[in-house]
Amino acid sequence: MEHIMEQMPVVINSLNIGFLQTLKLFFVTLIGAFPLGLIISFGSMSHFKPLSYLTKLIVWIVRGTPLMIQLLIIYYFPGLVLHNPIWGSGETGRFLAASVSFIINYACYFSEIYRGGIQGVPVGQEEAGLVLGMTKTQIFFKVKLLQMIKHIVPPMSNEIITLVKDTSLARIIALQEIIWAGQAFMKGSQGISGVIWPLFFTAVYYLIFNGVLTVLLGRLEKKLDYFRYKGGHTMAILEVEHICKSFNNTEVLKDISFSLEKGQVVSIIGSSGSGKTTLLRCLNFLEQPDKGIIRVNGETLFDYADPSTQKETAIRKKRLHFGLVFQSFNLFPQYTALENVMLAKELLAKEQPDYKAKKKEIHEEIKSQAENLLIQMGLENRMDNYPHQLSGGQCQRVAIARALALQPDILCFDEPTSALDPELTGEVLKVIKELADKNTTMIIVTHEMAFARDVANQVIFMDDGYILEQGDPYEVFEHPKEERTKQFLSRFTQG
Repeated sequence: MEHIMEQMPVVINSLNIGFLQTLKLFFVTLIGAFPLGLIISFGSMSHFKPLSYLTKLIVWIVRGTPLMIQLLIIYYFPGLVLHNPIWGSGETGRFLAASVSFIINYACYFSEIYRGGIQGVPVGQEEAGLVLGMTKTQIFFKVKLLQMIKHIVPPMSNEIITLVKDTSLARIIALQEIIWAGQAFMKGSQGISGVIWPLFFTAVYYLIFNGVLTVLLGRLEKKLDYFRYKGGHTMAILEVEHICKSFNNTEVLKDISFSLEKGQVVSIIGSSGSGKTTLLRCLNFLEQPDKGIIRVNGETLFDYADPSTQKETAIRKKRLHFGLVFQSFNLFPQYTALENVMLAKELLAKEQPDYKAKKKEIHEEIKSQAENLLIQMGLENRMDNYPHQLSGGQCQRVAIARALALQPDILCFDEPTSALDPELTGEVLKVIKELADKNTTMIIVTHEMAFARDVANQVIFMDDGYILEQGDPYEVFEHPKEERTKQFLSRFTQG
């Protein structure tokens, strides 16, 4: 025992030096692999096929070969080819070679985790951002990125813990990390020969470091735990003329034409698959019509015969004429109810030339407006709640407030109660009815026949991509002209 105590300072000093080398390799790898992995993931998802195939091939090769072999190849192969060691023979050269090897290896593993995280964000989140007038860059950084982080933290945590242990492989090219230091005592190269107990302390170093990382990553996961989804006659504000839309040679919309006056409500009814939702998506420019014209307030937003109206740069502004409330809410789960309502408005405000000078004043104005909207929705006590802390009806009311925040000319609802329990349906319909009483211009796609009849100034019945009948609610419901309309409404009238 006394002999061990005499050796202890030498052992601990050597292990400390090795541990510092391990830490350096660990952090350098993370700093390099995190961004490189993201770049590789974008490459593998690229629509440019040669780039996508090349990236996937590199990832396959790196993930399919042992890290130890990659270390040996990167350290020795360039020197064999060039007849001159590019890394040198010193400790610095060995560290650089090990760093490059680890960064490439872990970037390929991280890229697959990134790809899964990006693809795991629901498509509806991007569409919700587009409808709110956000750019694709804003959607990525303000909406997708935070959700992606939540998806990737658990698998990334495992890879990070594995990285700590994999640094021991650097000893294959004689890098003096902590395992190398522990083994040196067994070989006698540290002045002490045939001693095995220092390896016990090596294990303790790893356990402590991995324990700290596990706790920190666990806390990060908890911090990110926000993803558990528990009037009089006026001029036409909207004119839709001869809209057509096909998907894979299947006609979904066939020569759709109608107009809507300011302050009016139109209810669109019809069987599932009749084209109702596709029509709303075309109006919000989530889909581009194949033919037709869309005008709002006399301004032509889309004309299939005029390419200048189809430029991507102008579509973002065009979307702001319409607000869309999705049937699945599509709230951003990483933001509170209040932040969901404020987000798009704040991003738009930042584009104004006087934003920096009036930043605080503008922020307070946007916040006040958002609070007032949530109060109107009966959510004054839920402003700081995240979506997973709200009921379905409350989520839908937040979604309505979010759509209203941008003060659209026309507010669209796509089956606003289809995802709700019958008990919650009433509270959402009540809010929509109150908006109608305030002369909010709305287009409502719904299967709630009584509501469609009572709230609307005009009813449109769609069938097989056509508008089969439209007119006054009383006339459509009580005296339908078309046989198909009578057949569709028969269950409602009989009930």
